[in-house]
This record gives sequence, structure tokens and C-alpha cells, in this order.
Amino acid sequence: MIPESNQVVPAPAPARPGLVGALALVLVGLGFVVGYGYHTVQSAAPDTGAADAGAVSTPPLVKGLRVSPDDRLVAFAAVFDQSRRATRFIFDLKTNTYSTANTPRGWQDYITQWSLDSRSVLFEREKIPRPVDDTTAGIYREKVWLKQSGAQQKDAAKPNTKPPELMTEGLAPRTEKVVAGFWAPNGQLIIKTRRETKSLYAVRNGAASFIDHSAGTYEQNRATTENGKPVYYVVRDISGAGDKTTGDTALFRVENRKAVQISDALEDPTWVYVAENARWMIACRQADNGTDWIWTLYSVTPRQARQVRSAQVPGDVIAVYWSPDFKHVLGAAGQSLWLIDVPSLHVHRLGTRTDWSADDAAWMNREKAVVVASAGLLWRVAVPSGTARELWKLPPPYWR
Repeated sequence: MIPESNQVVPAPAPARPGLVGALALVLVGLGFVVGYGYHTVQSAAPDTGAADAGAVSTPPLVKGLRVSPDDRLVAFAAVFDQSRRATRFIFDLKTNTYSTANTPRGWQDYITQWSLDSRSVLFEREKIPRPVDDTTAGIYREKVWLKQSGAQQKDAAKPNTKPPELMTEGLAPRTEKVVAGFWAPNGQLIIKTRRETKSLYAVRNGAASFIDHSAGTYEQNRATTENGKPVYYVVRDISGAGDKTTGDTALFRVENRKAVQISDALEDPTWVYVAENARWMIACRQADNGTDWIWTLYSVTPRQARQVRSAQVPGDVIAVYWSPDFKHVLGAAGQSLWLIDVPSLHVHRLGTRTDWSADDAAWMNREKAVVVASAGLLWRVAVPSGTARELWKLPPPYWR
């Protein structure tokens, strides 16, 4: 399984000409990294009537785009109707069919992860400060399956889902709140609490078992298996006297509740991105020109994080995604799509299009391609050629 979201976007920083507006848009998709989802009011299913005459058609915003490990299905949430409604989608890349589930009004869902067998998705649900329907905040699992209805209808069978199952009821320690979660490689649910100080817990036999805690916050968390045992690589604040944060951030390796700092303090990072295999780490900070980024790549072992090199990356790279083979990072959410090679950090544009403004993106696992959501459409973009093919346009009721 892919632990945690495979996407990271830069956290807010001091004002930067040309990037502030773009960052504000992308921040709604931070997901597990800082405990946000998209912020919208959501209600019942949209009606299918025609739009009002003269109304401007606004494309839905796609967030939490996740491709299943078998490359068959795509899960995401679509925000529409002037950000007042949202719906979860399961889209079949083979048959171009889909199923939907509407998020209760006044709540937000963010797709976090697919299970290894491609038959369940994990998503986070959190209340927003608006009138709400009766539901419960927490981490949910939604089971997915493909039902065949006979040979002649085989290609038309749409994905099926079961009502989502709340995975975290009663798990939060006293005075705490579960805000995010992900599956470890062994299928165990890992949860993060929200308040200061923040903590990580593993769910065992219906109870929360302590893993680690931060005097400040967590930038990112990765779960791996080493010598048959669960190990966690976490980027978090360094604790000082009295368990107060020093204001510095570093990479820690956590095993059997023991955390060992394995990197030097990171230099004022805007964001830090650890690869899913926990063998690479990128720390990003602002470039002196006020427009671009400086990326510093680290090679990570159980003993240390060693700096490999630094390079300047275009400011147009806003959201970033590790490739399944960890040889590239996709940069998106700006006007272009970008590939950053690892370990060289060589940067090149993916294709020639310069008007993407992608909502979200995700790597395919078995094909050399990425799925990109932009302006209400899903695209398949080949790597490294950049050849783009339109896959699907979201239905008319979601354009308003």
C-alpha cells in the first residue's frame, strides 16, 4: 500500500510575487500532510436539470485523486456548485463508468489511499463551520468492487461501493481528536491526533497504541517494514527542554516507540517530502529570487539522512508526487507539468502544454503515465513524452 497521501504541496510562506494566489488555491488539497481537506459546504446529490439560461458553467474542482494499485480505478472528490457541494467518485479507467457517493452537507471528505488489493479506499471526514447533516468526523473505509452483469454488459458494468465504515470511533485519547490516518504496509491503520502536541497511534484490536509524538507538528509520516518489523520515518519538530519545540524540524526514525533523529536540523523548509519507501527525502525552501524553489535531496538509511545535492526548481512546481519507481518527481498545479529526475534533480517540462493549472494528479503504477485532473476533465499523460489524451469529462450536473 502507499502509506499516507502520495502528494505534498507547499505550506504557506511569506508573500512571494506570482505564487501567492496559486498557493492559496492548492492549500485546500493538503490532505494528510497538515490535516486539511478541501473546505466546502456539501449537500445532497445534484439535480440533473438544465442550468439556468445565461448561467456561467464553472468546472468542478477535483481533489484527492488516487489511482488504484492495479491501475483500473481512480478515486477522487469533486467540489462544485460554488464550493457548496462535494461528491466522491470511483471512476473505471477501462470502461469509463463511475459510481458516486455524496458527502453529507457541512462536512468534507479527502481521499487518502487505496488498499493494496484495490478494493477499498480510505478517506478523512471532518466538519466545517457551516450547517451540517448528522454524521461523524473520522477516518472511513469504503469498499469497492467490480460487478459483471453478463458478457454483453461486461464493458458497461460500473464500480460498486458499500456504505463507508467509520474506522476511528472512540479511538482518540482523552482531549484529543483524530484528524488523519493511513494504512501501513501490513494493513494496520495509523492515526494522527490534531491538537498540540500531536501524536501518532497504531490501531490494534480496536484500541489506539502509542507510536510517537511531536512537541509541535508533523510534516509527514511514512510507515515501512524493516526486518519484519514496523518502522516509521517522520518529519517533525525537534523537542527541547520541557518537551517544548525548538522551532527546528528534522527527520526521525521511530521503532518500538523509540525515536532517533537521523538528519540534521532542516534549514527553514517550506515543506519536506519523504518518498513512500522512506529512502529519499526532499526539503524545499524559497530561492533568493523570490520566485523559484531550492530543493535539497537526501539519501535516507536507517542510520542517517545524507545530503546528496541541491538544485533550483521552477516556482511553477506547486504540488509534487513521487513516481512508483522513485526515479522522478512530478510537479503540477502550475501552468505546466514538470518532471524532476532523482538523484540528479534535473528539471524538464512534461509535454508542451502551458495552461494545465491542474487540480490534482497521480502516477499510474504499471504504466509510464500520470492521470491529471484539470478544469473538470481527466487526462492520461504519457511519461516522458508528455503526450496527453483526454479520458473523461465530469457530467454536466457538476458544472455550475
